[in-house]
Amino acid sequence: MKRALTFIVVVCLQSISALYSYARNPSIAETDYLITVDDIIQSDYYALLSRKLFVTPADIARVVNLSSGDNEVVVAIHTDPRQGTHITYTRPAKSLWDVGGDSQNHFVKDPRVSITRRDAPLPRSLAIAVGGALKHLLSERRPPMRTEEVIVDGWLVEFSVPGRGQERIRGLLTNYARGRKGQSLQRLTHLLQRYPQVNASERTKIAEEISIEATKIMRYPVKKV
Repeated sequence: MKRALTFIVVVCLQSISALYSYARNPSIAETDYLITVDDIIQSDYYALLSRKLFVTPADIARVVNLSSGDNEVVVAIHTDPRQGTHITYTRPAKSLWDVGGDSQNHFVKDPRVSITRRDAPLPRSLAIAVGGALKHLLSERRPPMRTEEVIVDGWLVEFSVPGRGQERIRGLLTNYARGRKGQSLQRLTHLLQRYPQVNASERTKIAEEISIEATKIMRYPVKKV
């Protein structure tokens, strides 16, 4: 699957074309932040993701894992009016990138694909902690730094939290974020995806790990933009 390859190469080409004389690759620390979404994800593809996988309002947080080598995964943390705070996992049986586009990668189709959904209650204090941690790192999102390095495969994960009105604050994690923040976000993504898929007896341990990671993220200094 070449979904992440396409998006990240676009970022890199835009960055390189902006300044050919850039003399060095930035350090790991310099690139360890979430980047702005801008036009990196095609709007028609994102609309398809929304129709198929955004099954809750995600009024606390949403994680959209578009990393290469697997089908898309969405994790939403939301408030259920009847049952309290929940986490919902959705994943298509086939990659929506593969089955939803035409030969020109225009996503005009409405593919018939089954969706796996898993729901689990999540302690509200933990949900708020995760939402706060993501908002903390989203506060420094900005365009990617200019770099000579081309990463052609790997992580592409969108994190979002509610903004003003109907807007959402969105930021992308790519392989360029290889420092402490990027590693923490990768671990948090794995833990959030795993939590609703295991039985209740296993969730306590995962919840502890999520809490540790969220606390760690809140302590990272950020560059306000």
